[in-house]
Amino acid sequence: MFTANTPVVTAIGHTDDRLIADQVADVATITPTAAGEYIVNSRQEFLAGEIEPLEQQLDAAYETFQQDHEHEQELAEAVDEATAPEGLPPIYYKVAIVVLLLLLLVITGLWLGVI
Repeated sequence: MFTANTPVVTAIGHTDDRLIADQVADVATITPTAAGEYIVNSRQEFLAGEIEPLEQQLDAAYETFQQDHEHEQELAEAVDEATAPEGLPPIYYKVAIVVLLLLLLVITGLWLGVI
């Protein structure tokens, strides 16, 4: 019991005797009921002192991660909007260039007297 890795609670129930087990145990209680109460209280204290703060830290970390992810999505959308061409789609620009070239040919033909 002395070298045990887990906590040892004794509850022999003999208050008159001094037992070696009580001397090397982590906690020596008078009755099995008292041992049970100690273990339950210790567990609740452990949960309140260790597990709940870890749960809160995990929740905070998840919330931070979620906010960062949303921020990255907003940045990606902003980059997409900033790099998107403004105005009309590219096909309209190509059509406008073709029409301008045709007008230039007509004007040149009229000027040269070919048309």
